[in-house]
Amino acid sequence: MLKFYCVPLCVLYICSITPEKNLRAATNVETLNSDFSQMGEKMQRIVERTLALEGKINKLKTSSTRNHINDSNVTTNIESKLISKENSASLTEPIDQKPASTSHNLEKYNTKETKLYTIRLLYGVCSPLDVDLQSYTLEQNLGHHAQLQFTREFGKFIVGGSWGGKFFENKTLTMQWNPGEFRVPVTGRSYSTYTSILLGFEHYLNDSTFISTKIAGGAGWSWDEIFLGNVEILNADDGFFFGSFQIGLGYRLFEHFSTMLYYQFDAYGERHQFDHHLFNQFGIAFAVHY
Repeated sequence: MLKFYCVPLCVLYICSITPEKNLRAATNVETLNSDFSQMGEKMQRIVERTLALEGKINKLKTSSTRNHINDSNVTTNIESKLISKENSASLTEPIDQKPASTSHNLEKYNTKETKLYTIRLLYGVCSPLDVDLQSYTLEQNLGHHAQLQFTREFGKFIVGGSWGGKFFENKTLTMQWNPGEFRVPVTGRSYSTYTSILLGFEHYLNDSTFISTKIAGGAGWSWDEIFLGNVEILNADDGFFFGSFQIGLGYRLFEHFSTMLYYQFDAYGERHQFDHHLFNQFGIAFAVHY
């Protein structure tokens, strides 16, 4: 009997529990469906944002590419304009224009960097012309000429001073004698020294070769002696005024050193019993520039 009563009770208990479980399951399914729908909405938003970002990135790339193209076009236009200006300038230049390297080298000695001061030592062979001594004519042998010059450059012009001297020996003394001349050999030496102020001009023909011209004026002192055999017929010293003209062709070996071949014409004024005395000199000069 008890078995028959227990079975219906168990069935009623199970039936009472099953609807509750079914209700819970249904509730869980609805929750899952809402969660899935929310996740779908979020994914959709993420996709939309990603597409929007890609669009902005593509716009930035397009604008940068256009700017680069515009910059390259501007640069190309500027370069073409410069090239056209250079071509037009080259067409307008004279045909006989000097090369740039030559003009640059020429400016090397004519700019502010040029060495302004020069010390020049000259030595040459002195050839005295015949000089009148009272009523006689004195002929002298070749002698020596030495001179020291100190100058300063003002552009191509030169201003300075010099100190020099000469040494030569006597050769013959000519006397007027009817019906002609009477020439006798004489001996003796002549020394002279002088100082002068000089002005000049120096011009470079090319990179290193130059022409130099100078004129000078000053005063000096001389010592003269003449012997006829063993008889001294003159022994005197006296002052004189001095004038000079010099022209030379030089070459600039280095920045601080140059050499020059020169010709110089000197004139002494009257002194003691001598008339005007003229000299020709040919020599070489060495200069230091600083």
